[in-house]
Amino acid sequence: MVIPSGVTVIEDNTFYSDSGLTNVTLPSTLTSIGNSAFAVCSGLTNVTLPANLTNIGTNAFGWCTGLTNISLPAGVKSVRDWAFYDCTSLASVTLPAGLTNIGALSFGDCSSLLSITIPAGVTNIGIAAFGGCSLLTNAILPSGLTNIGDNAFNNCSSLLYVNIPAGVTNIGNGIFYECPGLTNVVLPAGVKTIGSNAFYGSGVTNVTIPAGVTNIGDFAFANCPNLLSIILPIGITSIGNDVFDNCGNLTNIVMPTGLRYLGTNALAYCSELVSITLPSTITNIEASAFDDCNWLSNMVINAVTPPSVDGTLFTGDSQLMVISVPSGSVTAYQSDPNWGVWSNIIVSQ
Repeated sequence: MVIPSGVTVIEDNTFYSDSGLTNVTLPSTLTSIGNSAFAVCSGLTNVTLPANLTNIGTNAFGWCTGLTNISLPAGVKSVRDWAFYDCTSLASVTLPAGLTNIGALSFGDCSSLLSITIPAGVTNIGIAAFGGCSLLTNAILPSGLTNIGDNAFNNCSSLLYVNIPAGVTNIGNGIFYECPGLTNVVLPAGVKTIGSNAFYGSGVTNVTIPAGVTNIGDFAFANCPNLLSIILPIGITSIGNDVFDNCGNLTNIVMPTGLRYLGTNALAYCSELVSITLPSTITNIEASAFDDCNWLSNMVINAVTPPSVDGTLFTGDSQLMVISVPSGSVTAYQSDPNWGVWSNIIVSQ
């Protein structure tokens, strides 16, 4: 297919679902490709985008499963939502220096994409932009990036490396969900929040949470089998439900003064955890926070007033031997409706 010279716009849906279209030659005069213009052209294997092109519409090449490579011209400033979604043969993408935005799901489920370098001018990566890129091994993010959307790299099962720039303040929900090859992540000092499922099922081994973080979302580090140690900063006030659930090799966690709330199943199934210290500020512990922590033998609680407990703290074959509480608080803990069940092992510090 040859689009004649002089054409400046390919309208929305022009070649939508044209399975017989295998190659297309676009004229140098073309400036805009409309929404879904080539979507679901499953036979399309090659397209060269002209230098004057400035707009690629939403879902313009979505589900073009035969497309193997794409190079965006210099005039394109934004990759729209779904632009190359589910282009399962797309192995190579070149993004222009002037790009500022990568839209939601723009390269989602491009399961042959091997690597991506994001240009310096990009400030936003949209929701699930690279989600499901199962062969993606590394992603180089620019220093000016300020926002990484929820699920941006979820289910990138081959991802080994990603840098998080200093300007990023929010680690979104599910951003590295089920990235088992990702073993080392450095969180920049400016991060304030870590969303739900952010590192669920990832390969991270040691994590230091930056000082500005006050809240960690539900399941944020759940099912991380390689996680050995985590250091939480002074200032964090809440650990959500299941945050470290099923981190079977976690042996060390530092909980700082200022922490008030520990969610349901927060450390459940951390089977290698032997001891833990809860700070003087802890006031609420939800049910099953330490379920099946079968080797947990020593708990130190620095709170003078027994924390509120919503249900049973420990189930499974608990090996808990000692609960150490502040001097003068032993009676309060032993007589508490929830802590009292452990009265025989509650001792003074």
